[in-house]
Amino acid sequence: MTNAITMLEKPNWTGAPAEPPLQPEGLIGTSAAMLRVLVRLRRVAASSATVLIRGESGTGKEVVAHAIHRMGPAPDSPFVTLDCSSIPPTLMESILFGHERGAFTDARQRSEGLLAAADGGTLFLDELGLMPVELQAKLLNVLETQTFRRVGGTQELSVAVRFLAATNEPLERAVAEGRFRSDLYYRLNVVPIDLPPLRGREEDILLLAQHFLDEFKEREGLPDLRLSDNALRLLATSDWPGNVRHLRNVIEHAVVMAEGKVIRPDDLAIDRRAPNAPVTNVRVESNGEVCVHLPAEGISLELLERRIIEAALRHTGGNVLGAARLLRISRDRLRYRIAKYEIDTHTAEFA
Repeated sequence: MTNAITMLEKPNWTGAPAEPPLQPEGLIGTSAAMLRVLVRLRRVAASSATVLIRGESGTGKEVVAHAIHRMGPAPDSPFVTLDCSSIPPTLMESILFGHERGAFTDARQRSEGLLAAADGGTLFLDELGLMPVELQAKLLNVLETQTFRRVGGTQELSVAVRFLAATNEPLERAVAEGRFRSDLYYRLNVVPIDLPPLRGREEDILLLAQHFLDEFKEREGLPDLRLSDNALRLLATSDWPGNVRHLRNVIEHAVVMAEGKVIRPDDLAIDRRAPNAPVTNVRVESNGEVCVHLPAEGISLELLERRIIEAALRHTGGNVLGAARLLRISRDRLRYRIAKYEIDTHTAEFA
């Protein structure tokens, strides 16, 4: 490989990079993976199409849903969220559709439900894969007819609602296992948006860290607080299994617990011995230069090769031919190595 490999001895941190123009509130990043999300988001926001937002926990699915709503034709209309992970399945139908008085025990008065509350605006169905199968058929009917009945009611009610949905698991697998209706899946998956994990957008980590630091400094009245170089290095080379939410929580903890005006590595609630933490950090810069952080304890050559291949795939959006050209090897040789290391090029990380 002819690309120069630069030892990442110190993060290149001279302040927050300029954000792209018209960046939606809450969506921060200048990585290629994030810019692709922003381009797709802007295209879909002006439409009324149903959007399925896919990504690991903590990647910002609800932030994207809010951005689509705010950038849409009716930003001042209602935005209502149904979090399927926090509602008991037995209550979900009445919470979504509402119920008539006497529809069931303790139904002492009519409830309008979240669907009616979202009329004229957006209904965001978070963690949709957890919705009971028997309720999915009724949701499909609403998507197709924009009508529904309250639990215990006989009157057909009309609504004008845009549906956004989010999931942290592949719904295709849920369909194959019989936990999710295929017709509802295809009806929801009109425009998918795949959010990359934070480990797939390394160049955004310090930008996000500074954003959260500024937020919590202002909240706590600590205008002079800053991150030390060693703290920045630790942030940049951590795995972030909880993604952006994880990073935000770590920065908040550090702001609250830091002594003095400098946040040091010991102030960061990061388990450096976590089994999922990477032993190396590899990224491809915009000029094609490959930057590698080598840990003091060393690294196997095979693992280093895998990390470089993953970095090249992220840089090319999962395009194997493009990654092969970047690495100056044949496509067949790269495919062999991808199979050898069991790298799934179809995941959101490489989208």
